[in-house]
Amino acid sequence: MTHGKKDDVDRPITSKAGGERHLSHAADQYIEDRDYFRTIMSKLATDPEYLDKYVAVIDKEVVGKSNDRLELQLDIVKRFPNRNPYIGRVYPPMDEP
Repeated sequence: MTHGKKDDVDRPITSKAGGERHLSHAADQYIEDRDYFRTIMSKLATDPEYLDKYVAVIDKEVVGKSNDRLELQLDIVKRFPNRNPYIGRVYPPMDEP
């Protein structure tokens, strides 16, 4: 199954339930953006500009931040139509025991 774009080809993956499902290029990009957010979150947590805020990532780039997740989502939809950003919250670093 394709989604109308040449580069949006489905890729089979195996689920934990043993079945096969498919990820499109857009889903692959979302996962890459999520993973990128996870790698930079500790750095963002040390910056008061991002701490305790929601952050949007598209193509491994921070493209927005807000105290309100819905407000951020609406802003990103206007600025980046037809894109699916990863939005995560930057929490304070955890103290190590």
